[in-house]
Amino acid sequence: MRSLILGLVLVAPIPALADGPAVTASHDVLAAMVRAIAPDVIVTTIAPEGTDPATFTPDIPAIAAIQAADLIVLNGAGFEPWASRVSLPRARVVDTTTAMQEDLIHLTSQSHSHGSGPTHSHDGTAPHVWLDFTLAGRQAQAVAYGLTRANPDGADSHAANLATLNDRLAALDAQAQAVGAALAGRTVLVAQPGFEYLGRAYDIALQEATLDPAAPATSDQLAALDAALAAGALPLMLWNAAPPADTATALADRDVAIVVLPDGAQVPADQDPFDAIAAGLTALAAALPPA
Repeated sequence: MRSLILGLVLVAPIPALADGPAVTASHDVLAAMVRAIAPDVIVTTIAPEGTDPATFTPDIPAIAAIQAADLIVLNGAGFEPWASRVSLPRARVVDTTTAMQEDLIHLTSQSHSHGSGPTHSHDGTAPHVWLDFTLAGRQAQAVAYGLTRANPDGADSHAANLATLNDRLAALDAQAQAVGAALAGRTVLVAQPGFEYLGRAYDIALQEATLDPAAPATSDQLAALDAALAAGALPLMLWNAAPPADTATALADRDVAIVVLPDGAQVPADQDPFDAIAAGLTALAAALPPA
């Protein structure tokens, strides 16, 4: 019954908005791109605040709201597995990774969960493409194309604003390259999947510890961590969000520094995801032990 309901074609009127097109985006990074390129639009994220966009599945009212948007901006790369089970107006959908299939990272049966959320694997594809800031620029270009298609009168301003956004992404790219250079030949521990594109793009060797951001580390996980440290991994661990207190204590007992580097997919309403990522890169650079 669930699959049948999700497959229903729901038709909702496209709102006529004087201030610009209504846009919905899969996560906060894409929403920030939309706002940067077309500040006049009304943009919402598909997953409500406080809900993990990587595990969110919209219900019938949410699908109707998505279908009513003038433009639907998706991440692709397996980030929205629900999208293949619903009827979306193809002419108004922008899949920002369609043109970069050859650049996607394919995982080998790697799955994880977020706290009490369901275990998921993003269909075997690493979805956090935007953490390679060159690929993020290509996503931004796809967003700009979609916005101009929805509002041709904004073409000139979209192009100018895209250039400004690209400058910002180039600054993040330079920041990440500097971190990668400082880490040359050293391995960084990561709590969970999500940093694959950052590692590949900036030559950062990553070793996953498979820790849960919402549950204390188990004895087996801590034993694996001890083995990784004994093998030469840096006493430093990247997290997308602050770890549970018990896990933080276990890491402190091992003199492992905790660095929170948000992926930007969901940030507080008063925070810019690119600022959050930049702050995380700054924290990582500051935490690096001498070579």
